Amino acid sequence: MTEWFCFTWIQMKDLSEAYFDESKRKDQHYVPTLEEHLHVSLLEQTREHVASTVQCYMKEYGTNVYVACKKLQGLADDAWKDINEECLNPTAFPIALLERIVNFSRMIEHIYKYIDGYTNSSRKMKEYISLILVHPIPI
Repeated sequence: MTEWFCFTWIQMKDLSEAYFDESKRKDQHYVPTLEEHLHVSLLEQTREHVASTVQCYMKEYGTNVYVACKKLQGLADDAWKDINEECLNPTAFPIALLERIVNFSRMIEHIYKYIDGYTNSSRKMKEYISLILVHPIPI
């Protein structure tokens, strides 16, 4: 097996274990610490679910939703600073690969910025996909 295949296999195994842990937490109504939840990551609250990152932070630090959201936004802002700084440093990785990773991160941030755009894709996501695929900007 190639080194890349081994790495991919290990990552898939880790992802499967994380999903399994999340499933167990849901069944036990367990609210993990923020650190535990960040490893797996008000509309979602209407159905049976595992605790959200905001709920984990609120429980762990005894804060309200506003304070928790502000803190988590700060964590996201710090992560973007790290990503941007690393993109400025020389690396052995091809710049085309790094651009794709950064663009994927941008897309994920946009999908989840104000609402769970993946779960509730009939709202803004439908419009965004239409703008990209149905009405693209001519080049």
